[in-house]
Amino acid sequence: MRAGPMHDRIRIESPGQGKDGMGAPKRVWMAVWECAAEIATVSGREYFSGTREEAADVVRIRCRYHPKAVTVAADCRAVDTRRGIVYAITAVLFDDKRSLLTFICTSGVADG
Repeated sequence: MRAGPMHDRIRIESPGQGKDGMGAPKRVWMAVWECAAEIATVSGREYFSGTREEAADVVRIRCRYHPKAVTVAADCRAVDTRRGIVYAITAVLFDDKRSLLTFICTSGVADG
């Protein structure tokens, strides 16, 4: 039996406003939905930022269309629930039939 390409599990999260222990506003992440997905690294790069070496990967995440996908924007993030890796979504692409979603994401430098 084949598992198929969508063997990863992701959770799409959107930013919201919350309060910390002192009552000051802070950014919180609220889950929108969770689904099976295919995560593939498209490219990676390394560069120097100040005195540190930074690494960033461009990742393509494909999943089946979900009605809540219309609420996903570039300020949302995807979390690989098995590995705990956070991906900042930079683009949301729909196919012509609206059967598949493709998220273009980055990981490493800005984790959402």
